[in-house]
Amino acid sequence: MRILAIYRHYWPDTTPYARILRLILERQRERGAEVCAYSGQPSYNGNQVGRQQWVETVGGVEIRRLAMFPEKKHWRVVRAINSLYFLLRAVAHATLRRRYDLVIANSHPPVAIGVALRLIRWLTGAQTILHVQDIHPEGLLEIGDLDNGAIYRMALAIERANRRGANALVTLSSDMADSLLAQGAGPDQIAIINNCPIASSPESGDARLPDCLTDRSATRFLFAGNLGRFQHLDPLIDAAHRLGERDDWRLIFMGSGAARLELEERAAGLIGERVFFLDQQSPEVAAAAMASCDYSVVSLAPGVRRYAFPSKTMTCLRAGSPLAVVVEPDSDLARIVAEHQLGLVSLGHQAEDIVEMLSEAIDRRHEFTANERLRIARTAEQLYGTERMLKEWDSLVDKIASRALDSSARAHTPPEHRAAA
Repeated sequence: MRILAIYRHYWPDTTPYARILRLILERQRERGAEVCAYSGQPSYNGNQVGRQQWVETVGGVEIRRLAMFPEKKHWRVVRAINSLYFLLRAVAHATLRRRYDLVIANSHPPVAIGVALRLIRWLTGAQTILHVQDIHPEGLLEIGDLDNGAIYRMALAIERANRRGANALVTLSSDMADSLLAQGAGPDQIAIINNCPIASSPESGDARLPDCLTDRSATRFLFAGNLGRFQHLDPLIDAAHRLGERDDWRLIFMGSGAARLELEERAAGLIGERVFFLDQQSPEVAAAAMASCDYSVVSLAPGVRRYAFPSKTMTCLRAGSPLAVVVEPDSDLARIVAEHQLGLVSLGHQAEDIVEMLSEAIDRRHEFTANERLRIARTAEQLYGTERMLKEWDSLVDKIASRALDSSARAHTPPEHRAAA
């Protein structure tokens, strides 16, 4: 089988998905497939990895990189041009230069990547997998980044066609799967395969941790990840203000994102004393921070659980970190945390609900001993381990290959024989 993966930020770029996709592709190469990753030069968030070879083979996977314009996060026009150019070249590669049996793509950029997959399938007959990490445009409507107007309705119509046109839709939770079904995806299309934890060595980052993460005199809550609207972190800051009378806690934000400046302004009076903001760190430093802190905070805006699942959850758990979760109590994530005793879940998204959870977490800090944190790490491996994820991808690829063979056989069978069968 010849497999192509289309993703702008393939390894050694620093997106979490870059590492996950590398695992998936190298596994398929080990199973005998010819595998190619079509990507760009490392560029995510000002990546300092440096320029890589334009064509190279790593782990048996051929990597082909495309030259694009330099860009920064706020250069929206340049980013849009680069995304469109990358997709056009990827389609040309998959239709004119080579032919593939299976094409895999992450759902970024939203809507446009699905159109590219449909075009490749229409022109070549290749099987396609759309790896739905976030569900858009519905998720953007949920958090208010899109209005329910003509642009949204057009994007939704195109994306529905994209989903129907894929052979498989891989998503991350039953909540997300239900949303895809509600928007017209077929049950036989959907596979729930959660991402594995990001592989890293916490010990290698330990020496670089700031004092706010190593001060064991206080209960340390760490939010490590994107500081965006999906995460709905304003109520967490409001809750921190209400905890101001206590001095036995610290709330640390590690990362960057569209909401960071607003959060810093909202935390005025607490920054440097109770609340701390750290820049985005390497996966190794982030893993060390998760292993050091008392709780890892995971938060999703109301309703977003239907369109996203915070994959950083697995990395937190792999580090042995108990969770402090702000999400609907009936969500997939809350159920897993409660069922496996992985931490605490807020009863709601309001500041008073979060204050109650944080206060309980501070009081119960002593319960999460070294042995308990080891149990949490082992549970994470059982639920979300790398081998578990790869075996599920193996099964999906085999299933799609089998369908393709059956379809090809029927196409080459004379009508009278098909009727007799």
